[in-house]
Amino acid sequence: MNKLQNKKIGIWGLGKVGKAAVTYLSQNNDIELLDSRILSLEEEVWLKAKKIPFFRETHINRFLECNDLIIPSPGIDLKAYAHYRDKWLTELDIIRQTYTAPIIGITGTAGKTTITCLLSGLLQLQHTVWTGGNIGTAMLHLLQEKKQPDFALLEISSFQLEYCKTFAPDFAIWTNFSPNHLDRHGNMEAYFNAKQKIVAFQEKSNLALLPYTIIDKLSLDSINAQLAFFSVDKPTVAMLKKVRTKDTLFYLQDKHIILYKAGIERKIGSIAAFESITFAENLLILFSAFYILNKKYALSEPNKQRFQQAFTTPFAKQLTEHRLEKVATIAGVTFYNDSKATTPASTLAAVNKFSDKPILLLLGGISKGINRTSLIKDIKGKVKSLYSFGKEAEIIKHICIEENIPCVSFTNLKAATIVSFQNATAGDLILLSPAGSSFDLFKNYEARGAYFKQIVHSLTSQ
Repeated sequence: MNKLQNKKIGIWGLGKVGKAAVTYLSQNNDIELLDSRILSLEEEVWLKAKKIPFFRETHINRFLECNDLIIPSPGIDLKAYAHYRDKWLTELDIIRQTYTAPIIGITGTAGKTTITCLLSGLLQLQHTVWTGGNIGTAMLHLLQEKKQPDFALLEISSFQLEYCKTFAPDFAIWTNFSPNHLDRHGNMEAYFNAKQKIVAFQEKSNLALLPYTIIDKLSLDSINAQLAFFSVDKPTVAMLKKVRTKDTLFYLQDKHIILYKAGIERKIGSIAAFESITFAENLLILFSAFYILNKKYALSEPNKQRFQQAFTTPFAKQLTEHRLEKVATIAGVTFYNDSKATTPASTLAAVNKFSDKPILLLLGGISKGINRTSLIKDIKGKVKSLYSFGKEAEIIKHICIEENIPCVSFTNLKAATIVSFQNATAGDLILLSPAGSSFDLFKNYEARGAYFKQIVHSLTSQ
């Protein structure tokens, strides 16, 4: 990038993004690194070999002043350093200025990993695809590929979008929007504004697929991309009036996918054969995305055989663990691991998925600034009992008491799981779907899910 030449660049944080930035920039730029943690010996040796100076955050003022551009880790909250916002350079903006092949950017409160994995699997059946971002490989490694793939699929979080200034994917997919990360963004408006960056800088040649539920939050005239919306529910006449003549709406009716445009409706497919794979909304997004990509890049629409093939790809296989994963059935009680459900919306979707079963729900983790009262009200009558665990266990229990829902609180997941099993009867379903992040007790949601499975398997020997 011409912008980076002759610039002093600071990389803030040596996580996945920081390491990718060091690898990409170190050969041709004057860079230095800042981090709050003590580096490992391996990291120190690596930086020394590249002749990159390292500073602890006690030197933050010098770091901010002395560097022309700063690439911050997405996990760093920059609000306290707004004075330096002109220096922020995100990985997404670097990609925007450097990469030339089509980019599909996928964001959303929930479902973005599922859509990224499945869409990647489907595209790989016909094309070369690079998949990364918030899932898997850091985005800047994409720029080091010897040969550009046909498509780059990027899963993108609100943290990664928040400080973007130019990034515009060729095709933006926004899965849904509900409360999340309010401890970082402060309120729903700020969270929405961060997510909206996925379409903010798009041009007329770009495409966007958005949930109809956000149509009233958008300033449609300020978005340049060609817009399509999707809705699981059949739209009312009032809803259809909000869809402009130039825009498209995909919706479900009796498991058929209906395309609405300029007052005309027609069937373009069905999700009936795929309902066991994932939620109806995810299938609608996938089929709608492929229809749009077909128009732009002349792709073949996926059929049942291609869907089944797609689920054998490495990225698609990631869906089977920690996402409504059946763990075991013991004494007639079935255990499901949905540790990936870190938001109330994800947990509610899981509860609704098993609405025909008596559910004993394991709820816990850190709420990320979200009041879980609405979730508990929504699941009232849908669950047999709740078992809260972790740092906010007592808060959850107090809400349940106010809503007259049976709940027992525990300091850890093991005790909650064991007692829920002791209280279960044959035919019950024990569901770990925490509606919170894992960081009170675990390194990540994968570690939480793995520990839950370990607990469940230990029950067979008791």
